[in-house]
Amino acid sequence: MRRRLVLVSLAVVGVALSHRVASAQSVDARRTPVVPYAGSALTGSLVTLGSGVRLFLFTPTIEQRMVAGTWRGGVLLDEPFRGAFRLRGVDAQEIARVISDVSLMVTVFQAAAIDATLVPLVQGDPDLAWQASAAYALALGLTLSVGQVIKLGAGRARPYSRECTEDPSRPGCTDGQDTYQSFYSLHTGVAFTSAGFSCAMHASRGLYGDAAADGASCAVSVAMAATTGMLRVLSDRHYLSDVLVGALTGFLVGYLVPLAIVPERGEQHAGHREAPDVTWAVAPLLSTSTSSTSGQTVGASVFGTF
Repeated sequence: MRRRLVLVSLAVVGVALSHRVASAQSVDARRTPVVPYAGSALTGSLVTLGSGVRLFLFTPTIEQRMVAGTWRGGVLLDEPFRGAFRLRGVDAQEIARVISDVSLMVTVFQAAAIDATLVPLVQGDPDLAWQASAAYALALGLTLSVGQVIKLGAGRARPYSRECTEDPSRPGCTDGQDTYQSFYSLHTGVAFTSAGFSCAMHASRGLYGDAAADGASCAVSVAMAATTGMLRVLSDRHYLSDVLVGALTGFLVGYLVPLAIVPERGEQHAGHREAPDVTWAVAPLLSTSTSSTSGQTVGASVFGTF
């Protein structure tokens, strides 16, 4: 039976708020130096990201499947929180799950395409673009690698699995090993890794060169990541503890890695000229569908006065 069509179109206007260039002392008059270990960092980033993706696609052995499912049920506030917030209908849970995928992709798109690539290139700072992209790749690879290893080792049953005995055909019950990968929430981990990266670029590296705009962009990415985590509970895919651990570890990795790899900008003294007043903004756009004929699309809208 065809699933209910879900179309989600998100325009995160605050993701890249208006940026004004007023003088030669603006962000556009600053360039990022290339650190001596940048080449090694780039190589390590690609290797780590590749390893993380490989682990994410890993198929467990029979022995590892036997361990799965030995940890069931919630801890501390997991059960009360689940009882209060999870959606009751299976269709509603599936919609929440799809929207969590969308919010995750928007957060990743903001970090990878906008903060790490588009904004530095528009500002004329290509060295920042490739070093920031390497930092994000390393952070994402670490999150995927560590998270998947913990998932396979913990073998925690997802909250909805307790209903599978009554309705084996419900969504998720036929996913095999995925049913026992609840701890911790990798959706939340990746979303908060992206949010942490964006906050590091804006709060510590002053990507926009304006405290209000940088702070707002960080807040928007954290809000999107928190939305992803909450939707994982609403969809009954994770317990509260899964989400909290994913949020904490993901944000720490996403925030600390770029601080270690991406250097602070320095003044560009040679060859710069007085910059004109420019106001620009970037809005990421994403749509998704659960139908068999539609997929997911990602894009961006750039607008402003020049």
